[in-house]
Amino acid sequence: MDPIATGSGSAPNFKKIGVSRNELFAILKSVNFYKQSSSQCNEHLVSYIKDKLSIDKLSKISENRLKEVVKVFVSKLLTKWKQSHHIEARFMKKNTYWIAGAVNFPNLQYTVSTPTTSTQGRPKKLFSQKCKRSQQREIRPIVSELCSEKLAYAVESSLVKSGKRTAAKVVNLALSSTPKRLKKMKQVHDSSSTFTMDLYTPEEALGLIVDLGLTKDDYITLQRGAKRKGANIYPSYPAIAEVKKKCYPPGMFITETEATIPLQNLLDLTISRLAHIQSEVLLQNVPDEVININVFYKWGLDGSGGHSIYKQNFANHSEYGDANIILCTIVPLEISIQSRSGKQIFWKNRSPSSTRYCRVVSFKLKKETKETMKEEYLEIENQANNLRPTNIFIGNKELAFKHILVCTMMDGKTCNVLTDTASSQACNVCKATPKDINNIEKMVNIACDSSTYKFGISVLHAYLRCYEYLLHISYKMDNKEWQARSQEAKESVKNRKKAITSQFYSEMGLVVDHPKQGGGNSNDGNTARKFFDNPVLVSEITGVDKDLISRFANILSAISSGHYINENKFKIYCLETAQMCIQLYGWYKMSATVHKLLLHGSDIIRSFPLPIGQLSEDVLEASHKSYKNLRLFHARKTSRINTNTDIINWLLVSSDPVITSCRKDVQKKRKPFSAVVIGMLKEPEFLGQMYVEQADDSDSDIQEEENT
Repeated sequence: MDPIATGSGSAPNFKKIGVSRNELFAILKSVNFYKQSSSQCNEHLVSYIKDKLSIDKLSKISENRLKEVVKVFVSKLLTKWKQSHHIEARFMKKNTYWIAGAVNFPNLQYTVSTPTTSTQGRPKKLFSQKCKRSQQREIRPIVSELCSEKLAYAVESSLVKSGKRTAAKVVNLALSSTPKRLKKMKQVHDSSSTFTMDLYTPEEALGLIVDLGLTKDDYITLQRGAKRKGANIYPSYPAIAEVKKKCYPPGMFITETEATIPLQNLLDLTISRLAHIQSEVLLQNVPDEVININVFYKWGLDGSGGHSIYKQNFANHSEYGDANIILCTIVPLEISIQSRSGKQIFWKNRSPSSTRYCRVVSFKLKKETKETMKEEYLEIENQANNLRPTNIFIGNKELAFKHILVCTMMDGKTCNVLTDTASSQACNVCKATPKDINNIEKMVNIACDSSTYKFGISVLHAYLRCYEYLLHISYKMDNKEWQARSQEAKESVKNRKKAITSQFYSEMGLVVDHPKQGGGNSNDGNTARKFFDNPVLVSEITGVDKDLISRFANILSAISSGHYINENKFKIYCLETAQMCIQLYGWYKMSATVHKLLLHGSDIIRSFPLPIGQLSEDVLEASHKSYKNLRLFHARKTSRINTNTDIINWLLVSSDPVITSCRKDVQKKRKPFSAVVIGMLKEPEFLGQMYVEQADDSDSDIQEEENT
């Protein structure tokens, strides 16, 4: 594109000019053309061509021709850029031949500055090329001759004439504003010039996808919408897909009817991800002589039915269907070491009853029976017994993480199956039946099978069974019989139940003992908690002793607190509560779960190294709801293998420690414990201040109550 010039000084030229489109595209990229209007792009290119040719002056006709050609080029470029979704790589690929061509301008008549053979003086520079001092010297005569109003009006008129109307308005606004407003305008300019946009990392974006439950299309729509508004803060989906791959352990086995992960592979990945986010804590606080670190987990399995049946056939004509599944999960609870001086914790799961860290081991399309539950339990138990420590290098030190598993996430039915307890009315610890279950003196001295302690106390189901125990007492209070056998007694129970359930709904908004479609009833954990939160009102509705309701509320609050419990004080309080039950309502047989909680609860609590509240089964129940949602909204329906692959992949991503650390913290309202509950708790014995830094926020409830 070099001009041809002859002679000296300024000479008129007639030349047909051709400029490569690639060169013009590079110029527009350098000024961020996608953030500017088409007229601004036109100005940049016209100015570039003039500077490139060192054009001093164009004839009016030639200048119009030049602007027209540039305008056509910019219009085509912006159209192709939009069709490529503002992605340069895609734009270059789709328009390879077009961009390699040239833009031909018509014959232009212009004057070009050419080198002179004269030895006198230097070539004259443009005003923009001069230094500040030279510029000030050149404009000094103009400033001295004209007043500021004339100069301002001249600047404004010049900007309007050159097409920069927005700049002209800004100049006019600045000159007509008060000093105070000018100061504010300057502050806004200074703050905007220093503003930097905080971009999402792929891990943070993936955490956002999990929190909001976004599909792939949802995220791409969100990302492109933000980009169109000039806020390109979200990473591309391929970058997120690469992060997802890091969340999947090797060796996954997926068929049409199941998805399983080898336990060793799952725990190796889990602890490596936990060590990644806690690397600084481990480096700074693990003593040099320590190489073995304990990692505590809780695990369990549970079956559920009533799932939706989808219009997908099985390739192998399987006898199983969509209606029933058996789900097995595991939750990391704590990373710590135990020494003579005490326990030192390096990481603690602050939400052990949430699905945030709930790692899926398997889900299978099977109906929950005695045989299938035993089969699944033994399969995981055998893997747990053969686990090897996971060796990880942190800095220059190799640490061995030993996996310690406790199977506490199960309901009473599963516990009865695993302990070979034939009757659901019998205690799976001491085998007591309804015949002797109200004989407290005999039950205190009865022999217990300590091997059943390892299954813990199902905290969620303890709430439900205690709630139902008191509720059924109130139904049969007129007859004072455990079982209503006569027609008259049955009618009395029916009428009283109808009156009580109606009063619960009208006064507390609780739907009590209402049958649900597909099986079961409306009694759930939230209903039970609200029941025990209002002992006075509940006593008025049911007629059950208020103090007895309060005692059950205190016991349940203690075991669900997640804090260490003083076993001796807890045992005395539970025994007094059991005696109170017999004294007031001895005619009603205590349920097996209530009996287990009151008579064996302290022994079970003593057998675990962690607080019993952290070993609850709530998270497993919540995982069944997650499965239903994922099956419906986040799984491909093209084949059953693809469906199961999508479900287990989402469950792994949503519980991955690195991704969870990037997710939004869920703030829950915490209720202060009563003085009775605080009296049953005890302070943990930890080394130094490590527990204070890593422990659950709910510890503040104890301190707050003590201060009160």
